[in-house]
Amino acid sequence: MHPTHSRGRSRPRCCGGTDVVVTMGHSVGMFDIPDGVLHEALRVGDPVGAPIDEVRRVRDDIERRVRTLLDRLGVETVTQTQANA
Repeated sequence: MHPTHSRGRSRPRCCGGTDVVVTMGHSVGMFDIPDGVLHEALRVGDPVGAPIDEVRRVRDDIERRVRTLLDRLGVETVTQTQANA
């Protein structure tokens, strides 16, 4: 599923064949998640207008949560260092 920015309710076709839906911030509660689909709500700080250190903290928090989710799902990941090797 491609990330989308939507202020309305999701349509059934957007989640067809989807196993996991990850939402962040304002999208939480805006989607009808079909039965059987894992919904992971990542509530993170909004970095808009924040100092660069806060933006980096939010970025790192999102990366950590996504890697944790992928690990729970049994999806193998690589680190940036491994990808650059």
